[in-house]
Amino acid sequence: MQVGIRNSSAIAPVKIDEEKLKRSFINFCVKNGTGTPASAAAEFDATAIGNTVATLSSFIDSRRRHSGVVCFSAVPDSIRMWSYYADSHQGICVGYKSTFGPFIAAMKVNYMNPEEPLDLMDALSTDPAMLADHVSLRKASEWDFEKEYRLCVGDLESNPRLLPFKAEAIEEIRLGAQIKDDFRQKVINAVKQMPHKPKLIQVCCDPNHFVLTETILSV
Repeated sequence: MQVGIRNSSAIAPVKIDEEKLKRSFINFCVKNGTGTPASAAAEFDATAIGNTVATLSSFIDSRRRHSGVVCFSAVPDSIRMWSYYADSHQGICVGYKSTFGPFIAAMKVNYMNPEEPLDLMDALSTDPAMLADHVSLRKASEWDFEKEYRLCVGDLESNPRLLPFKAEAIEEIRLGAQIKDDFRQKVINAVKQMPHKPKLIQVCCDPNHFVLTETILSV
């Protein structure tokens, strides 16, 4: 079975400081004995190295276009998410076992509004892992209610936009409160054909308390 991958166009911003990049190049040349500060600075300004900022920016943009994320939530009973992502409660919510691949590799999203874009050179000089965390696992704090986890997938140019997994990884399937009868029956029939039958749950809206209720169905 497979889950879909979406482009990671909403990842957090990164900035590249040309002066910091130049200083880093100069320090590298001096440390390795390949030039003096003055000669290294002149080389940076006179060669294509001076265009590295534009090159790096282009590379980051390209990676954004050709990489993707698979998004999950730890909250299956959010009225807002059923409205946003499940066609106003007409869809389904599939729950996966986090002990199965590839879901075991999903990482928790950090909800934080950065004061300014992450400085690439600062990140590379202090903690390169922070770059991946900031770019791929950062989301605006107002989305905290989603309790999101992400799988980051690269190289969408050569790989299909689908991520395979074993059917046994499906632990439960929730049917939306407004699901259409024909779609509901198709899901039930599909579950009946599965050798490992996941738990099937009917979701309903409680109009008196504005919450979702759940009923386990027999298949």
